[in-house]
Amino acid sequence: MQHAAGGCPGFSLWPVSARADALETGGDFREAIGEPASSDGELSDETGSQEESAGKDGDLDAENSDAAGTVGEEEITAVEEQVDFSEEIVVTGTAETEEADGADASGTGADGGNEEIMVFGLSDLDTDEEGNLRSADAGALDTMLQNTVSWLKGSQSSVLNDDFLSGVSSTATDWTAFSLGRLGISDNYSGFLAAADAYVRESYEEDPEYGLSYSKATEWHRLTLAVLAAGGDPTSVGGQDLIADGVYNCLIGDPWTQGVNGAFWGLLALDSRGYEVPEGAAYDRDDLIRYILDSQVPGGGWTLYGSQADVDMTAMAVYALAPYYAGNAEVRSAVDAGLAFLRNGISADGDLESDGDYNCESTAQTIVAFAAMGIDPSSVTSPESGKSLLDGLAQYYNTDTGGFRHTLEDAASNSMATDQALYAIAAYRYCQKGLSIWDFKSPSDTSSYRISAGSTVYTAEASADAVLKVGAGVKEIRIDNIPVGNYDAAEVRAGETVFSTAGRTADGSFPVEGTIPVADGTVLQITVYRQNGTEENWTLTVQTDTAAEARAVIRQIDSLPDAADLTLEDADAVKTARTAFEALGEEEKECA
Repeated sequence: MQHAAGGCPGFSLWPVSARADALETGGDFREAIGEPASSDGELSDETGSQEESAGKDGDLDAENSDAAGTVGEEEITAVEEQVDFSEEIVVTGTAETEEADGADASGTGADGGNEEIMVFGLSDLDTDEEGNLRSADAGALDTMLQNTVSWLKGSQSSVLNDDFLSGVSSTATDWTAFSLGRLGISDNYSGFLAAADAYVRESYEEDPEYGLSYSKATEWHRLTLAVLAAGGDPTSVGGQDLIADGVYNCLIGDPWTQGVNGAFWGLLALDSRGYEVPEGAAYDRDDLIRYILDSQVPGGGWTLYGSQADVDMTAMAVYALAPYYAGNAEVRSAVDAGLAFLRNGISADGDLESDGDYNCESTAQTIVAFAAMGIDPSSVTSPESGKSLLDGLAQYYNTDTGGFRHTLEDAASNSMATDQALYAIAAYRYCQKGLSIWDFKSPSDTSSYRISAGSTVYTAEASADAVLKVGAGVKEIRIDNIPVGNYDAAEVRAGETVFSTAGRTADGSFPVEGTIPVADGTVLQITVYRQNGTEENWTLTVQTDTAAEARAVIRQIDSLPDAADLTLEDADAVKTARTAFEALGEEEKECA
């Protein structure tokens, strides 16, 4: 709603009371505006590693084994609006890559000559150990994705076809759906969600006590992430709440009953949309973080069994803890040690090994770990050769059929290796947008502070020395949004008391815990901790203004849709605005 300025400075010509009355439907809000359409959706799995029960080698799904032609670029369309992958993705492992601008995908220059180009830090003129010319275009991300989707489809028109969906929920299906969804590749997600819904409903009917599993909490975690990637709601799948049953009120007992990976994936599921843990729950974020930290082994990494650090498990620990790196010194120390362990494991070819075998999955997991920390995987290179993690992953791509092989000795593509390679590529692309692949929340609002005093909401433009104007009677405030980055943290000092950020919520807000006492002239000292390890010092000066409260209420009402466009989702905002309006003095209410 936009209105002309009226009798009081900054006030609109239309009386505040009239606007509030127009927005207040009275009676049953739900009945007045109707029910919004519900969304469907769900997805899949737990460790995503060859360390699952399928074993290191994994079995290739029969329906995925046939090669087919390439999928058209027009089929790769956005499933989510959160990240736009339409921009050209520049992949570089070495400085030479950037000198290749202008070369086409075939490896020839604009004049048709045999000009050298670089892809993933590899020259198309380089030869392998046997003298064979390297194929630079085999390393192009879009080529990999198109041919891999074609391989996954086989003779079917979609990857998520009826035969595939009959296996939902499982490691073999869920990670595929997750990977495709996070890459924004169009497919039958509604079919996947329907299959997941039926699977959960049937599983709970067969075993009401344990639901999806009597021993593996990751069954809930995997499906949570899959549901989200497909556009669904994991708190309502087959009539069950996957977050509650798999994490904070875990049906099988400790979420880590199966091992530390239960804590990794429980934390990832809980943080995926910033789900709140209700009071009285059996487990919370601190419990999961504590278990992960206490499970670190000598050498700086993590393992599922024994005391020898493992690449896959270490990578998972790093990306589970990544959101807490900026604001928790103990987490920071643990993650730094984990990243050092991973860096030390990079071979001259850019890949990593687990259980003695260099393989696609360990390399993919490491890419995801660095990406979650905001570190460009193409910049993480072997000190010996300069080849990057993306170079290491690219060598497992099967140029004959599409898909990715488990080891370089394998002739055929492997379904598990392919799933993990796909979501490693997705993680790289999310990293380029400043986001994590595991993060389904709205990006943070770095443009302004949002402050509450009672039911009135105030705003202040973001700056290192911001000024907040509040009503004359305001004695305490809540910071509902502090304008920091997606994975940053902050502390606000008021006198001798320190208030800390609580983590980003689903709508992108970054609140500060607690109620902060203020008066006219109060200067709040703010320390911002960035994910990259740097710190910044800000101030927020509070000033009282007799007209500030009324202006804030007007902004609250103006930010709402017109009355005819209200939906059920606006109900809380309408009620808050009405309450704030009613708290105004009579002169302020009629000030227009």
